[in-house]
Amino acid sequence: MEPGNPDGTASEVPTEKVYRQIYKHTVPIINFDQSRPDQVGTGVFIELCEREFIITAAHVFESGFQKVGFGYLDHQGFHVFGTIGLPILTARAQSGGGNAQTAVYKDDLDLAIIEPDPQTLEALHEHYCSYNFRNCSFDLRAKSGVVAGWPWRKNKYNAYKHQYEFHTCYHIQCPILNVKESRAAGFNPDIFIALSADKKKDFARPSGERLHLPNLEGMSGGGFWVNSFDLEKGWGLAGILVEDDAPKRMLKVIRASHIWAPLRHFFGAGDSQSKV
Repeated sequence: MEPGNPDGTASEVPTEKVYRQIYKHTVPIINFDQSRPDQVGTGVFIELCEREFIITAAHVFESGFQKVGFGYLDHQGFHVFGTIGLPILTARAQSGGGNAQTAVYKDDLDLAIIEPDPQTLEALHEHYCSYNFRNCSFDLRAKSGVVAGWPWRKNKYNAYKHQYEFHTCYHIQCPILNVKESRAAGFNPDIFIALSADKKKDFARPSGERLHLPNLEGMSGGGFWVNSFDLEKGWGLAGILVEDDAPKRMLKVIRASHIWAPLRHFFGAGDSQSKV
């Protein structure tokens, strides 16, 4: 990732190069069990110990679909690829199972990890690149970061035209709440990064023009990227977005450090389908 300035000023505003790099790690997740494919979430394509995975939110899979697809956008439109039976490590909901809106997970660790098969990996490599998970970082000096994902409202399948109408991957710069504010919102700051998401005041173009944000459904599982203030590392993955808390106008991100434990299931002697 492109480095920034350690004084924490202009470096917290990503350059176009940084946005392009983040985009290459950000994959839309498609449920195409049915005749009408549905974009259900976003994932981050990562590499660890010469194996590659897609990390996302567990509630993305609450509907129980089997045929997991991914997609890419080019000048000819949107294309979907994927397969059935991919190994998916997913947290089991303690309550609200089967309903993505009400599911509650152990320790709130709403995480799922997908290991693509060789054919799917080949297709992923043609359009994306995996992020070295060992480069994850979160510098406490950071005041804001970028959430990247594919919002459902802007990316749909048109059943009448029998075609995908996918427009874009969104990169949204979000202010980071401090520890006191996070605790007041009911978030454990040791596990989560709390982001302010007040659409009326938090988001604006450099010109001062206010942005109209879409419903953020579909961005669950996307990455939260922060400048590490390390000239070697630059911008790094800080965590995974798992909740859009509209009443509180906040987003909840699981810190990347809490993703290591479920990832170890793929490298141990146990079944890769074990639950978090």
